[in-house]
Amino acid sequence: DRRAETSARNRKRLTPMSISAFIWFAPAAASLPIVVSDFRRRRVSVMWLAALFVASVFASAYSESLRAAMTHLLYGCTLAALLMLCLAGYLKLRYRRVRLGTAFGAGDLCHIIALSPLFPPTDLLKLLVAAAAISLAWYRILNRGRRSTIPFAGMIGITLICVTVIRFCMLCL
Repeated sequence: DRRAETSARNRKRLTPMSISAFIWFAPAAASLPIVVSDFRRRRVSVMWLAALFVASVFASAYSESLRAAMTHLLYGCTLAALLMLCLAGYLKLRYRRVRLGTAFGAGDLCHIIALSPLFPPTDLLKLLVAAAAISLAWYRILNRGRRSTIPFAGMIGITLICVTVIRFCMLCL
């Protein structure tokens, strides 16, 4: 009898709101191996990018709808294409040649596309600006004196994890 009361109490605690709050940890958890591999080897695994994409679509479809997830994906792909176009224009004006592979990796682009179902375009842009600011701060402070590339996919992942924790704390308070 006592076990049945405890089970009934636990079922009452699992409201759709709390499940929605926890579902956002799936993309953050899938982003963690991307962060580690990008910092260690400067490579991003396609398997983890696919897992991140599936987790992003699932979390967005659960918290909003599948239609919203696909709309966010479409806008995210458009935003990524505009980002690449602007970067190519900058490289052409600044260096007189366009070599996107040295300025922006394919893993970075795939990470942005994999995350896009989670966020409307304005929020995705805010996430990318925050990740860029963290990247530049990391490069200037911790990478002083050494010339290397910035692990932008890793920084996007760190920013996503921070946003997820902040969002969870705001829902729980």
